[in-house]
Amino acid sequence: MTKEDRRVKKTRQALQEALIGLILEKGYEAITVQDVLDRADVGRSTFYAHFYDLEDLLQSEFEVLQAELEHHMSQHPSEATLWDLSRLLFHHAQGYLHLYKVVVGKTSGQIIQSNFYRYVSAQIRIRLETDYGKVTHKLLTLDMLEHHLVSSFMALLRFWIDKNLPYSAEDMAQIYQDLVQSALDKACSAPVNDGA
Repeated sequence: MTKEDRRVKKTRQALQEALIGLILEKGYEAITVQDVLDRADVGRSTFYAHFYDLEDLLQSEFEVLQAELEHHMSQHPSEATLWDLSRLLFHHAQGYLHLYKVVVGKTSGQIIQSNFYRYVSAQIRIRLETDYGKVTHKLLTLDMLEHHLVSSFMALLRFWIDKNLPYSAEDMAQIYQDLVQSALDKACSAPVNDGA
């Protein structure tokens, strides 16, 4: 890595850390670019050389989180079921609490929550299609079931984070499974494999 690359990385990191700190203190909606500049001790032209606006800076933070998640999941390739996924996500949130408070906590912005929702939704869809095959309930669709599972997961994750992790990651994964297992049982005839 060249000296210029290190400087760019350091500047981006300073801006991202400033944004995280400010979101945790004030909430995303109350932050201005000037707040971030002041906290990071970076000039306006430098900010705009790296990011289009605050939303772009926030998106870069989600990309960091997504890369961390992908790395985390790649370390556990045999754990591929829906329940494995929820356990991995709760463990990951426990290890990166400050990032998750920014992404899904009560002070986060709608944009980054939507991005994380889409990411989790895609992961759950893969597991539904792999582990459960077809939805057999006469009124439910796969999209409805996916939405229910993702919304339930996001609600539990936000509750857990906003309450500062009163339960273990393992307990939260079990609570999630207990809450949504009956929906899966009613929606699908049977799991394709024994992983559920």
